Amino acid sequence: MAQKVLTLSAGGIITEINDAYQGTVTSVAALTLGTTGTDLSSTVATGTTTPVITLHVPTASSSSRGALSASDWSEFNGKQAALGFTPINKAGDSSIGALSLIAGLSATTGDFSSGVNLGSSIFVSSVNPNTLNCGRSTAADNADIWLNYSGYNDAGAYYRNLQIGNGRNAAVISVVGSTKAVTFAGTVGFNGTTAIAKPTITGSRAGNAALASLLTALANYGLITDSTTA
Repeated sequence: MAQKVLTLSAGGIITEINDAYQGTVTSVAALTLGTTGTDLSSTVATGTTTPVITLHVPTASSSSRGALSASDWSEFNGKQAALGFTPINKAGDSSIGALSLIAGLSATTGDFSSGVNLGSSIFVSSVNPNTLNCGRSTAADNADIWLNYSGYNDAGAYYRNLQIGNGRNAAVISVVGSTKAVTFAGTVGFNGTTAIAKPTITGSRAGNAALASLLTALANYGLITDSTTA
């Protein structure tokens, strides 16, 4: 470092400062960049001889302030564009269009306590949430509900089977779509009669005993009214 010569007045006031020696800068080293640390910082090595100044700029992350990496920039630049829609107001708006509940509706995330309308016809009752009803807005006796009427892609290209269970992993009614065959796994009753087990027909076919037994069985099933006489 060049020495300084101070000139003082009679009162001790500095009146002039001159360089005793003057030098020339011949070279300047470039600033070195590093990535050490979790924040912007700098270090100096060999500061009294040939100084090396390093500016540390770490890669930005959730725990480090620094520069954005190229891969992070690309990920951010490829983000989903603004959707441009107004969110549904849970208090009273309705959704228009198809709604797919791929993962189902969990009791921990939503419920049917206020009822759910599927269009203007099918709905889950708010009075009895265990029912699926039809014709909510149809004030007539002609509302229908269809199960498995259409299959793949809402069309009729493929058959569909139907199972109605008892809640304990067993089918009560089974329908084979391709043959329209219906199987009842339990007892059956018709026309308002109490369901009974499969009856056994007895009596001799040579006389009227078998016929009488058959008539009784059919009447018990509710399929006929036995008005025959002896």
